[in-house]
Amino acid sequence: MQSAKNATLGGDNLSSQSVESEGEAWESVCTAVNLRWPIISVDELKQCGCDVGELVNHVSQRVDSTRDEVEAIIREYAPQRNSPLHSYIDPIAKRAQEASGRVSDSIHSAMERVRYQVDEAPVTTTMTTFVLGFGLGILAAVIYYRAQPQPTPWEQLRSHRLFGR
Repeated sequence: MQSAKNATLGGDNLSSQSVESEGEAWESVCTAVNLRWPIISVDELKQCGCDVGELVNHVSQRVDSTRDEVEAIIREYAPQRNSPLHSYIDPIAKRAQEASGRVSDSIHSAMERVRYQVDEAPVTTTMTTFVLGFGLGILAAVIYYRAQPQPTPWEQLRSHRLFGR
């Protein structure tokens, strides 16, 4: 049996050791879930196999907790698949999630400050908004007209009324 396992895994001891350690890791997942929700036995959890999705579906059907909570607990203890793609994606995803959390906090804080200012001084806020809008309109018009091709000095002289045109 061991030689068949080694043959399917490339024949090296490192692969068979990683499979055995992964099996131990899944056993610790089952134990952790059993400690959290004692109504589910470890043997029952082992029947789900080494699949996070299957385990989450089974446990969430049996307990009163939300699916997100069940998945969070299972993923906390589940062994990570070590592939080159995961080693690049996981840190990027983690940084993106942290950045979005910081950005959403900043946006929420800014929105709260705006709401407070509008509630405290509605006339001042309205006038400030009007002046800023008017200023931005003038700025946009200036940028637009400066982007248009300007006639050369010779063309200006030719089109001027001095020459009868």
